[in-house]
Amino acid sequence: DPYSLSNIAKTIRQSIIQLRDPKVLESGIATIDGLIRKNIRNNKFPNPQLVPNEIAVNSNLKYDWANLVDFGYTDKCRFYTI
Repeated sequence: DPYSLSNIAKTIRQSIIQLRDPKVLESGIATIDGLIRKNIRNNKFPNPQLVPNEIAVNSNLKYDWANLVDFGYTDKCRFYTI
């Protein structure tokens, strides 16, 4: 079942391992850097204002699933949000 918690955890873990590869990380950072610079040149900045008839929900309320699966980095990972 691709939607099972264990398969989701395996996919996340594989992604973490892949993103630790310097070649993958370097190209990803270069891509993001290019996109951010392009947006700045085009005067496109984040707009945190709410859109009429929409609601913002604080997604930091709980991460209950985090302790249910071992991603292989016990007590070494944290959730950070801004």
